[in-house]
Parts: sequence; C-alpha cells; structure tokens
Amino acid sequence: MYNLWAYLTYLRGDYDEAMDQLQKAEEQIQDSDPDADIKRTVMYGNYAWLLYHQKDFIKSSAYAKKVEAIKQNYKLAQENHKLLIDIYSEEGWAYLLFGSKYYEKAAKCFKNGLEFDKRHPELNSGYATARHRVASLNYPETEFSETIDALENAVKYNSEDTVVKTLLALQYQDHKQYQEAGKLIEEALEQEPGSPYVLRYAATFYRRAGDAEEATELLEKAIALTPTSATIYHQLGICYKSLVTINKRREQQARSNRQPTNHYRQQRAEAIDKAISHLEKAVELQDTFLAAYIALGDMYARKGLYLRAEEAFYKAAGMAKITNAEKQELHLIWGQYELFNRNSEQQAIKHFKKVILIKNPTKNRQYAIGHLNKIAEDMIGQNSADATGYGLRGFIYQQEEQERMAIENYKKALQLQPDNEEYVEAISSLEGTLRE
Repeated sequence: MYNLWAYLTYLRGDYDEAMDQLQKAEEQIQDSDPDADIKRTVMYGNYAWLLYHQKDFIKSSAYAKKVEAIKQNYKLAQENHKLLIDIYSEEGWAYLLFGSKYYEKAAKCFKNGLEFDKRHPELNSGYATARHRVASLNYPETEFSETIDALENAVKYNSEDTVVKTLLALQYQDHKQYQEAGKLIEEALEQEPGSPYVLRYAATFYRRAGDAEEATELLEKAIALTPTSATIYHQLGICYKSLVTINKRREQQARSNRQPTNHYRQQRAEAIDKAISHLEKAVELQDTFLAAYIALGDMYARKGLYLRAEEAFYKAAGMAKITNAEKQELHLIWGQYELFNRNSEQQAIKHFKKVILIKNPTKNRQYAIGHLNKIAEDMIGQNSADATGYGLRGFIYQQEEQERMAIENYKKALQLQPDNEEYVEAISSLEGTLRE
C-alpha cells in the first residue's frame, strides 16, 4: 500500500511525499527476514524509477546497481525462483489494487509465480482472490470450479489468511454447502474480528442467509474502522433494504393473524430512512457507484420520493460501464417502480422487455418474465380481444425460444390488430427460424 501511495503521489507531482512513502514501504522489510534482499529488489527498483523521473540520474543509477547486485546473488535456478516469485507477487497485488480491468492480469501474475512453488502461501492467496474477483465480474456465466479450487488451496496453504476463508465460505454458500460455509465464517471472525474485509464478507454471508440484523451489526463495526468506504455504506444500505422486506412480511403476517402491525410498519419506515442515508453516503463517496444508485432509486420509490428515484435510475442508466447483469437489475427495479408506484403498465412493459432481451439466465430475468406474464394474463382476462396481451405472450415465448407457441400467440394478436407491423415481423422471423 505504501508503494501504491508513492505512485499516486508521484502522479500528483509531489515527489517528496512519494519518496517518504517509499521509505515507509522499505521500513516494512525486516532485516531478520531471510528473504529481505529479495523483497528489496522491487523496492530499489521503485526508488530508481522515482529518482530517474526527478532527473537525479546519479542516485537512480545507484539504486539500479543495487538491484543488479541482488540479482547476481540469485543466479542459481532455485534462488532465482525466489526472486521471480516475489516480483510476480508484487505485480499481482498491484494489478488487483488498480481495479477490475486488471483482475485477469493479476491472476496471470500469481499463476506464473505458482509455477515455481505451488504451495507458496501468498501466491495462493493472491491467485484465489483474483480468480474470485474475475468470477464475480462474469457471474452468472462463470464456471466456478476453478475458483473454488483456488480458494481451497489458499486456505490449505495459508490458513492465517482470514479473507480467503470468507471468500471460500461465500462460494460454499452459493453451492448450498452451508455447514462448511458457516464453519469458515466463524473461524475467520474468531481469528481476525477487527478486519474490515472479514466483517464485510461475513456480513454478506449472514445477509444471504436471511439474518440481516447480524449482517448490519457486523457492517456497523466495519464502518467504524473504515469510515470512508463507499462499499461498506452500500452494503449497509442493502442490509437495511432487506430489513424493509422482512418487516413488510412481518406486518402482513401480523395483519393476517389479526395482530397489531404498528411496530412493524414503524420498523419498515426506519429501515427505509437508514437505507437511503447509507446509500446516499455511498454515492457521495463514489459518484460512479452504479449498484448504489440502483438501490437508492428503489428506496426513494418506496418512500414516495419519485423524482429522486427517477434521477437515480437515469444516473445509473447513463453510466459508461454497466454489465448485462447490472442492466437487468436496473430495468427490473425501474419496471417495478413504473408498475407499482406510477401505475404505468406501458413504461413497465418497456423496462421488463429490456431485462428479458438480455439472455443472462439470472433471477432478475425470471422476475421480469413473471411480471410481464402477469400483465399479459390480466389484459386477456379483462378483455379477451386485447391484442397487446397476446403480443406480450408471443414476445415471452419468442425470447424463451418456444417458436411455435410464440407464433400462435402473435397470430392471435395479429387477428385482433391486423395492421401491427411488430407482430407481422415477429411471425415472419419465427417461421423463418423453424424452416432452417
């Protein structure tokens, strides 16, 4: 981290501060460490690079010579491997710190290092972390077996790394290995109860398990340790969003049992306010936090702040980098807002179609299909001569690649609305597909 901070301060043009940060980084290397010289190769290289850019060529050359001198001491293959392992490790962690576009490169660096030592603790932890992040970016298309293997190796060869334990626990949870997952979470919290990363991932585990109260408690501890973390504020917002749903369900259950509901209604209102507060803090700290804007729009809608909700949705839609899964989540929530809060079936249909047209087989896509199907059934139930209802049915079958059912429903729609070009084109296209 000191090396990274040195680089960032160099980019700002503050060479003195950059040099101070490099000195702090060097202080972390203990002379008692048998591999101290190896760890200094990257360090001295950084000094040489920074001094070169300050045009202090004499000192820069001196540090470059120090690197060469260390290399001379590690000419034998086994010793040279140690040198390469440290360089691959430093490079891998640097790539991880610079964001998602570098995760694949980070994984490659750690994997290259593991070619020399498959049991190396830090390389295994780095590789597992990188694979987990790559897999998370590409969900749900990713095959997770390689990620789980990497995480299991990291836990095996680096049992002190509590973060990889929590990441493996989340993978186990996804694959319904609940007992193993819970055990790892408990171990990690016992080993390092003050780690913001452990607290954050443990909170994710409990939230997914339906224990939003426990998750919130852990995240409150984490935010006290890292008060400028947009990610943790977002996670807190998501936890309070879960509590909104939980209290709504409790309120409905109490009503059906003819019990008082005021307490749950109040709890739900407080959870909405807290969710909004934390999500607003998240986007204040990170103006490009797409997931936070989506959740914030949803919470604004639930509080009846419709203009703010739409502002948040448009902000999210205008982001430069948005994955297909994120688009599906955005347009599902936007469609629900239009349907339930604004009573606009037409606008809701538009957004649900956008979700379904993205072929990612996510839960959000299934929810959108469910909503669109319900709208179609209601239309046909209220008026059997409603072309739109049959047209929506045709669209759903078409996207689910059930061509014959799609044609049948589009033809019913066309009989009721003979001039509709959308239905004509859809039937022509589907019939062409069946002939191929």
